[in-house]
Amino acid sequence: MNQVGTDYADLKQVEAYDERMGSFRDIEAENREMLAMLALAAVMHVKQEYSTFDWIMEGLITRAGLKIVAQQMPHPSFTIYHCRKPA
Repeated sequence: MNQVGTDYADLKQVEAYDERMGSFRDIEAENREMLAMLALAAVMHVKQEYSTFDWIMEGLITRAGLKIVAQQMPHPSFTIYHCRKPA
């Protein structure tokens, strides 16, 4: 079978490929851009996951036999629940 493209098991071919790509691409800028996109994806994931905590916490509180009297959110990632145990 005839090899087409770069043989990544051959260090000399990999180095030649990197040199060719570096001659017309800004690899460092591409890496920074990809890392920024990954960081944004991580932030978005955390923001979306925080939104699910409310229903989980409310379920845990009510299943523990408590009644939520009031709820405050002084910060987007922090909620205060004021609860009472029914008599």
